Amino acid sequence: MQKRAGQEGYLLCAIGGEKYLVSFFKPGSESWQYIRLTPYKQIIGEIDQSIRILLLVGAVLILLGSAISYLLSLRISAPIRTMQENVRELEQEARENRLATRQHKLQNLLYGYASPAALLADGTLEALQGDENGTTYLLCLIKLRGQRALHKMHDTGGRSLLRYAVLNVASEIFAQAFRTEPVDMGGAGYLAVILSAPDEKWKLFSSRENLFPILMETADSIRQALGLEINCIVSEPFSALEEISSVYALTREAALHCIFYPAGTPLFAGEILGSRERFTYPQAQEDRMVEAILHGREEEACRLMREILNGTGRYPFSAATLACSHLSLAISGIVEEVQKNRFIAFPESLLARLFSFSDPYEAESVEEIAEGFSDSIHTIIAALNDKRSARYTDLLQKIEQLLEAGYRDPGCCLDSIAEEVGLSSAYVGKLYKRYTLKSISESILELRLEEAKKLLREAPKMTVTEIAEHTGFSTNSYFSKVFHKKIGMTPNEYRSLNRKGGIE
Repeated sequence: MQKRAGQEGYLLCAIGGEKYLVSFFKPGSESWQYIRLTPYKQIIGEIDQSIRILLLVGAVLILLGSAISYLLSLRISAPIRTMQENVRELEQEARENRLATRQHKLQNLLYGYASPAALLADGTLEALQGDENGTTYLLCLIKLRGQRALHKMHDTGGRSLLRYAVLNVASEIFAQAFRTEPVDMGGAGYLAVILSAPDEKWKLFSSRENLFPILMETADSIRQALGLEINCIVSEPFSALEEISSVYALTREAALHCIFYPAGTPLFAGEILGSRERFTYPQAQEDRMVEAILHGREEEACRLMREILNGTGRYPFSAATLACSHLSLAISGIVEEVQKNRFIAFPESLLARLFSFSDPYEAESVEEIAEGFSDSIHTIIAALNDKRSARYTDLLQKIEQLLEAGYRDPGCCLDSIAEEVGLSSAYVGKLYKRYTLKSISESILELRLEEAKKLLREAPKMTVTEIAEHTGFSTNSYFSKVFHKKIGMTPNEYRSLNRKGGIE
């Protein structure tokens, strides 16, 4: 600082171990010099604070500018985005319309409303087109099991998506051996896959033994991937697409037999429809079933009913329809007869349920139909048993009353009681013993002996002969003999002991 005496400026220097900024200048023409000491830390802190303020202001301005730019860009690009979304929606709608139109054409092909030649010409059946060496075709129907459950669990869109997924899984598996064309037949519970292969390749997969594993794999994959149970029904091979509508009709008829098979079981239309044996309804079995119901033999009645239903499985499906109609009419006839002649009232829903089982087309399985008939049979037999029980109770009470009133009559016996109630002696005797575990003659004898014992105790002036006559015994000797056999002593001995307080 001495060197700069009389000058102006600044410098850094250490004073007392701390760094300072020394500023000095000479005011005017004065001979003295002004010196200012500023701690260097203070100067640096002020500079850092200024830098931070500048950075913060800059960041705020940048963010504000970015936000304004983004909002302006959104406003400017909104019409463009709307146009893009409209284009995407139109493209999606066009794809869906093309898919729906394609499926409609394929459905019409199977129903016989569309020409195979026309669909080959417009490319709809391009995936199935063969080569010059010839092509063999096969139709596989996929029957979805549990339709009622699907309708409860999924709306229309959900069910459509599931059908689409089933067709995708099936087509992927079939594509290992065939060219495929999936067809959604709508909400009837059926899907179809049209299969084709060149004739030389067809020989590798045309046998039942080679098709069976593919069909089983399809059912297992759909069960595991989608949780759905299906049956695959395969047509007989055919060589021209012009035959496909008749092939579809026959395969649909064979598919009706799914009710006789567990879910997952592959069915071959040729095997099912191969037997055209004429069905004859087993009327004798139905008659035995009706008799079993009326006599309360529920197990036998249900067994006969199931034999009738299961016996239709090897015939055309019309046999199952006929059997269900016969069974519904037979059981409803029992209901009407019982209501009319036995005064038993059944719920109104019983007849409605019976006739609902007469249409097996709506059933998921033959067991479902059998369970419905079994429930109705159980309801009828339970009502008949209740009625029989009430009738037997009333009859037994009447027999007991007749015994109480008539046991003193020497002519009171099984035949006289049966005549009073208007039934045969054999029936009355069997019924009475079934419910009381003793015969009517034993009950008459017990009543007579109890009355004789009472008179021996309480009527000392009556002789034994008079007591025997009063209680319905034909002779005094017979009375004494029976009394001794049942009581273990003679009437006089009983009276004598009773006087002494020896017995009751």
